[in-house]
This record gives sequence, C-alpha cells and structure tokens, in this order.
Amino acid sequence: MIINKVYNENCLDTLKKMPDNFIDLVITSPPYNMNLRIRNGQYCSRQIVKEFSTKYDGFDDNLPIDEYYALHLQVLK
Repeated sequence: MIINKVYNENCLDTLKKMPDNFIDLVITSPPYNMNLRIRNGQYCSRQIVKEFSTKYDGFDDNLPIDEYYALHLQVLK
C-alpha cells in the first residue's frame, strides 16, 4: 500500500491489502440500510423509493439485519 494514494475500489478489497496497524483512524459513512425499521422491538422492511434502496453500487439498502451486521463485521475485522 502506498500512503497518500487514492484507491478507487471496493473498500473491502482495499482493507484486505493493508497490513496490521496500518490505520490510526477511520471516518466513514456506511450504508444505513434505510429500508429497515424497528417496530415493537423487531426489525421489519418497508418500501421506499427504489433510488434510495439501490443507490450504492452493489449494495441494496434493504438487507436483512443479519446480512447488514455481517457486512459491517467484515469492515471492522
């Protein structure tokens, strides 16, 4: 990895190339899974405008909660 270089690729691909202790701080704005809401303590889907639910390349903003958590766990690891 080269410092001060922009890598235009999937963040998971870039993170895999980084050695341990390479990053000191990360500021991110992850997908928010906008099509999921909590009702009565349970996650449930709701229909929203398609442009919102598919605005991220390769990511639908309406993942089941287990898949959404797994996606974030990949980044955190």
